Amino acid sequence: MDNWFTIDRVDDNTYIISEYRHWEETHCYLLNGSERSLLIDTGLGISNIYDEVMKFTYKPITAVATHIHWDHIGGHQYFPVCATAPADHRAAILFNRDF
Repeated sequence: MDNWFTIDRVDDNTYIISEYRHWEETHCYLLNGSERSLLIDTGLGISNIYDEVMKFTYKPITAVATHIHWDHIGGHQYFPVCATAPADHRAAILFNRDF
């Protein structure tokens, strides 16, 4: 989806990636370090946030979720390396478990 994300540059290594076209208006944060990049939250997953992030870094990216609400993990599907807080990780395993 074209123009889904709005990008705000904070400084040379920090970007806010927002989804203003959805009523929740989610915000994700890209931090570019010396060797890796960190994406805090991956948004809704409506549009491919990985493609958007790659416009601002050439480094390997780790995506982390502040918590496992759907508007924070929707784009995890686009990243090979994702992380959650330990308590949320356990909840995610239980949530996806076959009963």
